[in-house]
Amino acid sequence: MRRAGAANAGAAGDGAATARRPARRLVPACRGAVVGAVPGEARVLRCAEAAGSASGGISLAQHLRGQKRLPTPRLPSGEYRSGNGRRAALGARLELGCRFRVRPAHAGAIDADKRIVSVATGVRHCLALSAEGEVYSWGIGDNGALGHADGSASAGPRRIETLERVESIAAGDCTSAAVDDRRRLFTWGLAAWGEDPTGLGYELDPETRMQMTPKRVDALSDDRVVGVALERSFTLVVTDAGAVFSFGSGHCGKLGHGSLQNEVLPRRVEALAGTGWRFIAVAAGINHSLALTEEGHVYGWGDGDDNGHDQNQHTPQQVAVLLGKPVKLVYAGGSSSCAVTEKGELYTWGTGYHFELGHGVATLQPTPKRVEALSGVKVAAAAICVIHTLHTLVAGADGVVWGFGERAALGLGEADAPPGAIVVLPTPIPDQRVRTLP
Repeated sequence: MRRAGAANAGAAGDGAATARRPARRLVPACRGAVVGAVPGEARVLRCAEAAGSASGGISLAQHLRGQKRLPTPRLPSGEYRSGNGRRAALGARLELGCRFRVRPAHAGAIDADKRIVSVATGVRHCLALSAEGEVYSWGIGDNGALGHADGSASAGPRRIETLERVESIAAGDCTSAAVDDRRRLFTWGLAAWGEDPTGLGYELDPETRMQMTPKRVDALSDDRVVGVALERSFTLVVTDAGAVFSFGSGHCGKLGHGSLQNEVLPRRVEALAGTGWRFIAVAAGINHSLALTEEGHVYGWGDGDDNGHDQNQHTPQQVAVLLGKPVKLVYAGGSSSCAVTEKGELYTWGTGYHFELGHGVATLQPTPKRVEALSGVKVAAAAICVIHTLHTLVAGADGVVWGFGERAALGLGEADAPPGAIVVLPTPIPDQRVRTLP
């Protein structure tokens, strides 16, 4: 087992091998029921509530969380027929009165010669990353989340011209982030949730508390960022040296600094540095945080219902239940979390009152528990979606997509399903195959 020491950190600093370890690559965060990128096509599949529900990523979308309603901007005439600007986040025309997409559908082509490799979605906006390193955004723009200076909404993908050579993207409720090939972090969007800072990583105008276009987080100029996770009010960052930084709201101790204090600028999580492990991935829920080591150990902190410990933790602690089960991927969304092991087993924990944990019961599960209904499936990726509809999507190594939780956003194609209908146990979504990143 290799622990991170001074020599190891120095080796990573030259930018090479440690920044691109495919076995547990931290991929950009997605916050919605975006099912996947179509191999070889510049299109994105989505299946989500038409009211714009669309979340620390993979080509299978990850977290979808938050409930704040934002002002609805006026969209150009003829963009779509729903009459509700919040529906722009799905990136396609919707008929008047159509509230849900009950089957996955193309979000619309970008350019015929562009191949989309990753997506990320917030409460009212979506991002897409092309193989060429270009970033596209659509949805609601008056909160700055789209990265365009004019703040206008967009019903279809629009390139963010100020970004180029980007390697990963992430989205929070009303914020966005990108990491370029020089491992620089850029953030933008709404800079506060209520009175809490959302963790953009720099000081902003106290009157607007927004950053309309991508801005570099200069406080991390000496670090090479390889991953970022955004949530409603804070941000987690992991560097190629294996260090974890956090900033934003300190509510519930989710920043990991041993207090509830807010942090406007990035601050290293010293409790993780003290473990000696090299960290490769982070995930952020509303009030809890997760970090994954190169060896597959999981650390959690923040709210005790969600952090994997069954008690509040203001500093990171190793999740005991997962000891001896090397983990390759961790996800968090809202008040739930999940982990995928090297063997392809899925463990979930947190709030499960809408059956979104896959255990067949509607209850709180404060510590990780294996999803036995998927015992015959080698899981490759997962997604936790918790706005408007609470549900989870899982991709098998064979590309089959499974869903459980609230039925409306699972893509089962049942327009007449009663409101609030639940899929209690994992169910395959018909006629869908996805390709996930390693």
